[in-house]
Amino acid sequence: MIFKRILSLNLLLLISIVFIAGCNNPPEFLSKFGMGLKWEKYLSKEGMYSCLMPGAVKNKVESQSAGSFIVNYYTSYVEKRSSYYSVTYFDLPEQGDYSNPDAIIDGGLNGFATGIHGTIKTTSNIKMGEYPGKTIEIEVTNNPSIPGKATFYVDSYLIGTRFYMVAVGTLKKTENVSKFMDSFEVSYEPVD
Repeated sequence: MIFKRILSLNLLLLISIVFIAGCNNPPEFLSKFGMGLKWEKYLSKEGMYSCLMPGAVKNKVESQSAGSFIVNYYTSYVEKRSSYYSVTYFDLPEQGDYSNPDAIIDGGLNGFATGIHGTIKTTSNIKMGEYPGKTIEIEVTNNPSIPGKATFYVDSYLIGTRFYMVAVGTLKKTENVSKFMDSFEVSYEPVD
C-alpha cells in the first residue's frame, strides 16, 4: 500500500519530541476516490480518545529508548488505496521540560515532515480546550514509497505530558479529510 512505510516514520516524530522536551538521556473502485467509505466511531480506551475511522482499524505499538527510559507510542490507522488515516499518541516522561509547548509540538511536526520527505506548506495554532496544538499541511513530492504528489493534513496536541497526532495522507483532498480530523475527541484530562 502507498502509505505503509509512513507508520515507521512516526518513530522519527517520537524521537524529535522526546529530545525537544528535554530528555537527553465498500467497493474498491469507489473508495479509491474517497467515496463509499464506511465510517464507524472508533474508541481507544487506552488512548482516551475517539474518532470516526473509514474501515477496519489496525493498531501498532512501538517502543523507543530515550536515555534512561523507554517511550511507547501507539498508532491506530486505516489504510485505503489512495489515503491513510491515523491517530498516534504517546506519553512524554514526567521529568521533561514542558515550559515551551509550542517548541515541543513544532519539533514533533518538523520531525514528521522530514521523515516523510515532506515540506510544511501551512501551519497555524489550534487548541483542544485549553491545551495547545498546531495544524499543518505537508506536501510530499520526493518520497519513493508514494507515487506522485501527496498531502498530509496533521493536527497535533500536547495535553499534559501526552502528545496526540491526528493525520490524513492523501493523493487528493476530499471531504473525508475534514470528516476524520473534525471527529477527533479526547477525554484525557491530566492530573496536575
